Parts: sequence; C-alpha cells; structure tokens
Amino acid sequence: MEPHDLNMAAQPCRWCGGTGRSNELHRRYAPGTCRACAGAGTVLVYLPASACPGCGGTGVHGIRDPVYGSVPCHDCSGTGWSFFMHRFDGDGV
Repeated sequence: MEPHDLNMAAQPCRWCGGTGRSNELHRRYAPGTCRACAGAGTVLVYLPASACPGCGGTGVHGIRDPVYGSVPCHDCSGTGWSFFMHRFDGDGV
C-alpha cells in the first residue's frame, strides 16, 4: 500500500527541520540520526495534516530542561504533527 492509499502524506520533521540529523539546538540526544523521524527527515501524517496542539507544531516541549535545553514534545514525540505514523521500517513506511 502506498501512503496516498492510506490518506497520508510526508511532512517535514519539526525536530530536525527535515534534515534527518540531530539538530545542535537540541542537546537532548547525541549528534547523529534524528530520533523523532528515524533519520528520514519526514514523517507520514494523516491528511489533512494538522500541527500538534501540544507544541504548536514546533516539536519542542514548552518547558526547557536545565541540562538538555530543548525537550521533544510529549504529544507528538518531536515530530510537530498530530496523527502521524511514528516509525519507519526498511520500506520507508
């Protein structure tokens, strides 16, 4: 099945800004693959795509951690989207 068959579309991951790599602004995780999108740079989002109400679509929790700085939003796991497919397997879905 293709994503459009499931009424889904790829949207940029808000935690990494669509790069698939950890953002140096977020010290929560070591540099490397983005943990929110598993390195894909995008997440599959059910249409119509809507921003996460918990973080306003930023992917960042509103309260900063004194050690790590930015913390991923608990509602969207840092993706910035409501109603998304959380992880990708080898086929990208």
